[in-house]
Amino acid sequence: MDPLTSAPDRSGPDLVRTRPAVLALVGAHLLLAAVAGYLTFWYGRAGLDGILSPTEQVPEALDTALMVSAGSTYVGWLWWSVVACVNARRIRPLAGSPWLPVWIYVGGPLLLVGVRYLDAGLLRDGVLVVGAVTVAYGHFAVIGSLRSTARRVGAPVAPFTRLIVLPIALPFVQLALALVLSDDVARVDELTFLHALWTVFAVAMAAITWHAARALELACQSEVIRRRADQHTLPSGDVVAAALRRSLG
Repeated sequence: MDPLTSAPDRSGPDLVRTRPAVLALVGAHLLLAAVAGYLTFWYGRAGLDGILSPTEQVPEALDTALMVSAGSTYVGWLWWSVVACVNARRIRPLAGSPWLPVWIYVGGPLLLVGVRYLDAGLLRDGVLVVGAVTVAYGHFAVIGSLRSTARRVGAPVAPFTRLIVLPIALPFVQLALALVLSDDVARVDELTFLHALWTVFAVAMAAITWHAARALELACQSEVIRRRADQHTLPSGDVVAAALRRSLG
């Protein structure tokens, strides 16, 4: 029996703690927002100072902080999505598999890294395509699975829908912003607006993620409490009377 996906006793399964994973994920989004916000300020100052090539003069520490915050967000999604799916699977055996986020967040990048060790040919091209699609669209598959899981355990699905729609809408907003600003403002000012957009996006993702994670966690906990209460519910009067009649002959 698979200990990751198997469902314990239906009278009241033990749940994995999700709060540390939720706090780590939300914190990673806020860290990303803080870095993007500081870059917004930096590019704004660069524009005022007349710097013509701002991207070439970004302090190395900011680039490092941006990579760390993005990586932390990636790991946070892996951690929380796995434990959330484990809990949901213990409540509803047909809920999304915890192995899906593992495949998406670990398997996809490993495929892309492993491509370099394959000889050129059809196999290499196929592995490259699978890895690229997994990395590019896998995150939405994970959120979609969690949305389905939320519906199965009775949690609201609207926050998960927002988690799907918001990242899809971001590139279109960026494109519209670039088209509007490209002919009217300098490159440094365009970068300022772009990082301001990313800051708002990261804060919104943090808030929506917190709402979605808490809703799913509370739904799973409520289901466990209900099952344990049902297990200890006293029989009705009719059941007691029938049992007494049988015992008295």
